[in-house]
Amino acid sequence: MLPEIHPKQPKKVRVTLLLEEPVAKFYRANGKGYQALINDVLNLKRSYGWPR
Repeated sequence: MLPEIHPKQPKKVRVTLLLEEPVAKFYRANGKGYQALINDVLNLKRSYGWPR
């Protein structure tokens, strides 16, 4: 396939993440795919230069 159309996805690794209970409930309330949502939020933070 053409890399411009289908870019290679980064390798995923299993991690354990401790979240405050309200934060975990918020993301889990989004249903299936909540882990991908957390990943997207962290990627946004990283793209804006966080942590500094």
